[in-house]
Order: sequence, then C-alpha cells, then structure tokens
Amino acid sequence: MTRTAAFLLALSGLCAPDAGAQKTSLADARASLEAGDTTAALAKLDGAIRSDARDAPAWHLRGMLAWDLARPHKRDGVIQTKRYIDLSGMADSSLRLAAQHAPDSAKYLLDLGKYLMSSTHASVRFAATDAFKKGMQAAGRSGDNMLLSQAADNAGEGFWRRYEPLANRRNLSNGFAFADLDRYITEPRSLENYLDNFTFKVRPPLGEGDYRTASDLFHAALEADPNSASALKHVFMVLVDRGQWLDLRQVAGKRLSQAPWDPWAWLASGLASHRLGEARTAVADFDSALTYFSPENRLRFSRLTRIMRPADTVSFTQLNPAERARTERMYWLLSDPLALTSGNEYGLEFLSRVAFAELRWSSEAFGVRGADSDRGEVYIRYGPAPFVLSLPPGADGYVPIIWRYTNGLSFQFTMRSTGAADFSFDLRDTYAQQMAALPVAWGNVPISRRIDSLTVQTVRFRAPGDSVDVVLHAELPLDRMTRGTALSNGAIDMGFFAFDGKGHFLVRDSTREDMAFNSSSTVRTWRHRLPRIGVGYRVEALQPDSMRAARALGVIETLPEPAFGISDLLIAERATPRAGTAASRWSDMIITPSSGIMRPGQAFSLMWETYGLTATAESSNSYTIELSLRRTDGSVLSSFVARVFGGTASGAESRSTGKKGNGLRLSFNRNTAARPEMLDYLSLDLGEAPPGKYRIAITVTDLPSKQSVTTERDLTIVP
Repeated sequence: MTRTAAFLLALSGLCAPDAGAQKTSLADARASLEAGDTTAALAKLDGAIRSDARDAPAWHLRGMLAWDLARPHKRDGVIQTKRYIDLSGMADSSLRLAAQHAPDSAKYLLDLGKYLMSSTHASVRFAATDAFKKGMQAAGRSGDNMLLSQAADNAGEGFWRRYEPLANRRNLSNGFAFADLDRYITEPRSLENYLDNFTFKVRPPLGEGDYRTASDLFHAALEADPNSASALKHVFMVLVDRGQWLDLRQVAGKRLSQAPWDPWAWLASGLASHRLGEARTAVADFDSALTYFSPENRLRFSRLTRIMRPADTVSFTQLNPAERARTERMYWLLSDPLALTSGNEYGLEFLSRVAFAELRWSSEAFGVRGADSDRGEVYIRYGPAPFVLSLPPGADGYVPIIWRYTNGLSFQFTMRSTGAADFSFDLRDTYAQQMAALPVAWGNVPISRRIDSLTVQTVRFRAPGDSVDVVLHAELPLDRMTRGTALSNGAIDMGFFAFDGKGHFLVRDSTREDMAFNSSSTVRTWRHRLPRIGVGYRVEALQPDSMRAARALGVIETLPEPAFGISDLLIAERATPRAGTAASRWSDMIITPSSGIMRPGQAFSLMWETYGLTATAESSNSYTIELSLRRTDGSVLSSFVARVFGGTASGAESRSTGKKGNGLRLSFNRNTAARPEMLDYLSLDLGEAPPGKYRIAITVTDLPSKQSVTTERDLTIVP
C-alpha cells in the first residue's frame, strides 16, 4: 500500500458517515485505495457524489485525495502544469463542497483552510483565514479541546504566513532596480550605499498586527491542548523571532514540568538560557535535548559538516564513526576559545544557532527543517545578521530578503509562496565560494573579541623511554589584558594543556595567582614529561573580572632520537646550577624564564643538551661549539661586540662586520669527562646590538666522529 493510500484510508475512516449507502460507497473507495488504485478510488467517489450530491464525507475524501495527487506536479512560481491545475481544481471544489454540506465539521473547515493556505496565490491564501475562523467556531461548539487547539494553530499559521513576507520591510525609492541589487549583492560597501540611497524603512513596521494575531492564536492553541507538539513549536517560533528569551524559557519550563522527556522543550530552554548568559544551564539543557532526541535528530543537530567547508563534507562523511568522532573531538578542542573557562563557548554557540534555526524556520506543513534550510545554514555558520531587511516582491512575485554582516558577507534569499526562503539561484555558487573561504565565524561571541596572543618558548629535552621533558615559558601581556580597565591588581588564571592526536587531554595544569598588573615579572614556566611523539598544547591566561584573555596554541613536534643529537635551545634571563650540584642535566639548573624577548644591552643565558657524543679512549668527550647570530628581518647587521661569559665558555669575543649577509660567529672547544647527556650553558651579552629579529644557532661538532648537529632559536630585541 502506498503512503498516500495509507493516509487517506485512515482519513476516510475518521470521516465515514452513518448512512448505509454512503458506507458502501466509501468502503468501495477504501478498497481501491488499499489496492493502491487511486484512479479507481476517484471514480468510485465520483459515483458516490452523483448518487448523493450532499455526501460531505465523499466530497472531503475526494478533495484530500486530489490534493495529495497534485503535490508531485506542483512547480515553483505561478505557471503550473495542466495536471496540477486539473487536480488542484478538483481538490478546491471538493473541499469547499464538503465544508458547505457539513458546516459543523471543524475537520472539514480546517482541511479546507490548509489547502487554501498552500496556494501560490496570495488572494487564495487570504481566504484561508475565513475557513480557519469558522473551523475554530465549529470546534468550540463541539467542546473538543484538541480540535479547538488544531483550529487555533492552523489559523495562527495563516496569519504567520501573512506576517513573514512583511517582516523588516523597506520600501523602494525612485531609481531602485532589482538588476542593480543583483549586481551589488556581492559588493558589501556598494550594497550598503545602494540600500541606504534607494530604500527606506516603513513606519510603523508592516505585519505587526498579523504577528500579534498569530502569536495569540498559537498561545490559545497551546492552552487548549498543552500536549500539542505543533502549537508548542509555533509558540517557540514566535518567541524566538523576537528574542523573547525569558518568555521562551518560561514556556519551555512549563512544558518540561509536564513532560520532562520532551527534547524540543529542552532545546528551547537551552537556547533561552544561553542567550540570557547562563552558560552552565544551557549546557545541561542541550545535553538533555540531545539525550531525548532520536538518534537521527541527535546526529542532525550536532553534525560538524554544518560549519565545514562544503568541499570537505564529502570526505568527512566517508569516515567511519570512530574517525568522525575523533575529528569532531579534535575540532572542538582546537576551536575552544579558552580551555580555562568551564565550557566551550563556540561549541555552545553552535548548538544555540542550530536550535534557533530549527525553531525559527521549520515548517512541518511544507516539510522544511529550519536548520537544514538556506537561512539556517547561513545563521549556523555566521550567527545573527546585524542587518536584515525585506523588499517588496519583484517581477517574479517573490520577496527578496537580505542579510548583511559586519565582516563583509551579504546573502540574498528569495521567499517563496510556501514561506520558505532560499538562496537566489544565480547566486548559489557565489555563496558556496564564500563559505569555502570563510566556513564559520564567531564574531557575536563576546569572548572572541577579548583574546590576545601569547609569546611562548617551548624546549624539549630527552627523557627515559618514549618520553620527552618539555619546558615552556610564556610571557603574559598583562598591560594589554588590563588596558582601559580600572584594575591595578587582581587574579590571573593561567593554564597549560597538552593533548594527543585523538583529542584526549594528557595534561591539565592550571592555577590562579594574585598579582600586580604592572609587575615586571610577567613570564611563567611549565615543566612536564610528555610522550615523545607530537603533542598539541594550549597556554592561556585569563583575567576573570574583565574576562580578557591571551592564549597560544601549537604543536610540540617529535624530538628526533638518533644516537647523536641535540635538544632545543633554551633562552633564559639567567640559568645557573643549583647550589651544591655539578649540573649534569637541565633539571639541575635554576632558570629565570624568558619568552625570547630582550631589551638592548640585556645579557641572557643559553642552555642545551647534546646526546651521544663519542667517548675517546680516555673516557672523555671532545667537541666544538659554534654560536652564530644573524638578522632575520632583512636589516643589515651593524657592528657591535658580543661577549660570552660564565658556564661552558667565557672570555670569547667577536665583532660583527656590518656587511649584508654576514653575522656574528663564536666558537670554542670542549673536552670533558664522557657522559650520555652533555649539558652546556653560557651567558651572552650582545652589547649594542640594535632592536630587531635575530636567530641564534648552536652547532656542536663531535671531533672523533666529525658529525655535527644544530639547534636554533629566534630572539627579538625590542626598544
């Protein structure tokens, strides 16, 4: 049995009359529908109404069947196929006659109203209001609250369909041309100027009466039947449209007190809580919504492809479930603006955007899922548009809707007679290119505008087994984080977070420190033993009163482990052995941290380890150390005197030549007792080296084997 036949069989059973002859006629039609023969069913219904022209149930079933058969033949626009015209004409006359011959049937009146509302002609849709009004009156007389709820809900939809094309309406000035609008839509500045010059706001705003009437009817429908899913979603829709978050949460809360398993109420509550700034509550609400949703809806609401580049979605969907889960976990880990806060602000905003789109633009009557619509896609990617307007219909009868964002993006939608709004066909490829260039933006999330950058220095030393010891120095930009505030001291939250390639955290090391914001000591250090393979990291600082922050994200690359190798080069303000130790490893040193940014004339220390030096017959290591310095900012290295002192070597001196391409070089020999790990450190005074960007390199040459290894580090001298 076809889906159409099954639906109409159920319908004819609800509407079957009591008269024996009518029962027989409808029974024959039902048998034909059960066999999937809609042509025979129509013929038998025609026979029934020839026998009794006042047979309302036969007229009703005939109208509903014709309407259903007409749907596949319907085209967008005014011009329709002959088959659609014939079938829709049959549906129109049949449903009108059913309502005429059974004026107390709320069901017939409501179905007539819904049919009229589906028309592509505004005048026909307008007539639906009268059918819904009569349907409400009939339902009221019947005392059937469920039927009354359905009638009020259907009537509300009629007024809502009248409101939507008028929302945010601007009228046209002399000189406006739709051809110019199409040309400027991808030129943000030109579009803004054109709309300012050739359109004007309508005062008072159009459609307000229809909005209020629709809202009142939806609320009345929900009051008549609190379990009506349709009425509940429509109440959510009108509240979301105007951003009435307190009212939305109240309605959702009332529903949850009656049905705590309702995922749509949890979804609405989560959206309201988030927009009211209650992030923890919103997280819990969205978790409940996803728990109670079907697996299909759960996947549909949370799928990452909604904010991916369109070209990447195919390869992502081809991943197996475990790989998709890993990719999603890593995406949200990396996109989290701050791991120091209690939740992922961007992940929460994503769920709020999906919830908004689904609640605002869904239409069960036309099979539209809001989050999957064109407006939903743009909203989920870029958030609420600061500038939204609609224009009077063009020559095609469709209403243009324009969204403009402050980042330069603009989108034009075309509102069809169904109330859905799609991309203009000739601009669809243009919008796909924009989404490929900028797949998502979080500019409406406050924390995204308050995050600065951190300067960090990561240093790797060999450790036992498959491990590496990591020392990380980060310079906190306290001045920038507190600029423009009245704060002179207070708390700073700081954290180091390391994670593997599967998105699982390996280290969560955070602390809060009370400090003066004008402190000269702004570099902090973290030391951790991590897996030797590549590890991602985040370093963050947050001032919790102003919610200003700074962060750095990076990868600690795998440290090569050949027999002969070298650690990273560490730059410190000072590095000295601990009292009473011979300082054989980096951990034996007292390190005053630096981020690699120095002042002119400021001396600093260098430290590194060399591994696998060849032991001579005398059980010693013999090697050469060469230190080189060069400019990396394209400037000529002027003449200055550099001095090495303390630690591995002291007293060496070199003068740079000032010739472009030349740099400073110092070298000295070392001969010491053999060790598997050789620690070297020294202090360097660059004298009058000018401000700029430099690169320091240490090259160690093992004299017995003639092998060399090099480690480098960038250095910045600021005025």
